[in-house]
Amino acid sequence: MRKYYMSNQTCELSDGRILYRVIANRDFGNVKKGTVGGFIGDTRNLSQDGDCWVADDAAVYDTARVSANAWIGGTATVKGGAMITGFASVSGDALIDEYAYIGGHAQIKGDTYINGEASVWGNVVANCVAFRSNSGKTLMPNISGRSRLNGIVFLYDRIAIRDTAIIDGINVIIRNHAKIIENAGVFDNAVIEGHAIVSGDARAFQHCIIRDRTKVTNDALVCGYSQIGGKSLITGRACITGAACFCNQIFSGDQYVTTRGGLLHISTC
Repeated sequence: MRKYYMSNQTCELSDGRILYRVIANRDFGNVKKGTVGGFIGDTRNLSQDGDCWVADDAAVYDTARVSANAWIGGTATVKGGAMITGFASVSGDALIDEYAYIGGHAQIKGDTYINGEASVWGNVVANCVAFRSNSGKTLMPNISGRSRLNGIVFLYDRIAIRDTAIIDGINVIIRNHAKIIENAGVFDNAVIEGHAIVSGDARAFQHCIIRDRTKVTNDALVCGYSQIGGKSLITGRACITGAACFCNQIFSGDQYVTTRGGLLHISTC
């Protein structure tokens, strides 16, 4: 027996297309027979297999697909060719578009906006604030391009992760207005916050904290228990490690920065 059917309760999109509210046809997962769900365009949008469900006033349409044990709720929208699978959940006013892939135990909340070919899985929790371009005309995604996110990762506020950026590992936190762009990577226990930018082929990991308007770019590396703030610039092949802590500094080229006796020690790689 099919687990749901499309009822005659409808809603109309701005382009005139009609979506149909789903109703559970039998018990499955945490859904009881007769439960009124959200809206879909047709049965290709919500699998009849597994415990996946579209709840509340959420909407799934175009060629988007919800499968396995995924859950869509609130007023979330999943469209384009997006795929939501595994045990992932999408709620709040979140928007998943184009060919984004959400899987694992990922939780997408708030008004997080994900598009492009971005993939989010593992135990990523994204509770972001979508924002508009400077002109105010274009809604800007929080996660886009071919960026890849995995592991235990927490995303908050008006962050931007795009291009081919990689976020992976345990207890990674990205918040405020931070940006991880181009081919940058952020890994285990790193915190990127404020208006900080990690770009180029830069890497940040091992309990480091990058904040304020710091920019880490090119092939730079920040690791250890380093804390960098102010308007610092870490570029070239500079490496910041140990327990280095500073603000408003510039390190570039092949500089190696660490601490000795509680003081910054700078050498050449």
